[in-house]
Amino acid sequence: MKNIKMLLLVIVVFIGFLGIGYAQKVDGYVNNSNQDFKVEFESAMISDYEGTNADNIYARVSKDNRALFVSAGDLMYPGAFVSYDVTIKNSGIYDAKIESIEVLGKENAKAIKVKGLEKYNGEVLKSGEESTVNFSIIWDESYNEADESVNFEIRINYMQDI
Repeated sequence: MKNIKMLLLVIVVFIGFLGIGYAQKVDGYVNNSNQDFKVEFESAMISDYEGTNADNIYARVSKDNRALFVSAGDLMYPGAFVSYDVTIKNSGIYDAKIESIEVLGKENAKAIKVKGLEKYNGEVLKSGEESTVNFSIIWDESYNEADESVNFEIRINYMQDI
């Protein structure tokens, strides 16, 4: 009988221990204040175009300066293009190195090319510094097929040393 009471006591303690284990709350907090790491789009404009309707092209920066929206409208023939000047700014407190500027989502596009972004890989933006990125969306002159619709995203990947 004494062994049974001891066993019950051990089981109760074990169950209580499990209850405590499951009731523990772990909280974490990271304070970045969104100012330390901040490379953003400052402005965007169309610098040149040919072979597209001017009413359907645009370059806009989102209200939070984190996204860039561009349209080349309907490129009408091989060689048609729209060129953009986009200002990016390091508003953070640490210097930033542009690791890459990627074009995502146009992997299957044969006729549409985005040119000029690769030259900015490795560029360093000091805290508070701006840089103007020039690039073009082009209907490749060597590709004669029409009716290709492309949506894509341009992403700036950067590294900040602290």
